Amino acid sequence: MSELVKVGYIRRIHALKGQVVISSLTDFPEERFAPGTVLLLQNKNGTVQEIEVEFSTEYKDGFLLKFCDIDSPEMANLLRGSYLCISGSERLELVENEFYEDELVGMDVYDSSDQKIGTVLELIRSPAHPVLEISNGESIPFVKEFIHSIDRTSRKLKILKRAYAD
Repeated sequence: MSELVKVGYIRRIHALKGQVVISSLTDFPEERFAPGTVLLLQNKNGTVQEIEVEFSTEYKDGFLLKFCDIDSPEMANLLRGSYLCISGSERLELVENEFYEDELVGMDVYDSSDQKIGTVLELIRSPAHPVLEISNGESIPFVKEFIHSIDRTSRKLKILKRAYAD
């Protein structure tokens, strides 16, 4: 099986008919959580099984989903803490200047003079804006004022300026 891509996280159960509340981890929730869609459920212990979406609707800060053959709160509770995934080969094609967030991790980071300054360790979501944690200890705001370009093919991210220049 190709690499798994997480598209949702099952937070809790809802009501009495086996529904769950999930956090969406995708920019394409309407496609990923549409009724009839078969997802890969990655349990807390790492096992993976197919699961089919029966019903889906936006709900507060996430989505309310009902899966086929999950018909009680007890059954739904077993899914809590699991991830909803797709195979990496199922990712939607992106147009120029678009990228998937998880592609940033491991990218080499270069400054405006084309000097390598490190590698992206993590993209952290913060209330103001996302922040890139770089292997050299720097944190770079992930906003257009700091990012010059992202080359998915060569796995190179070029910044315009450092966040805390001397």
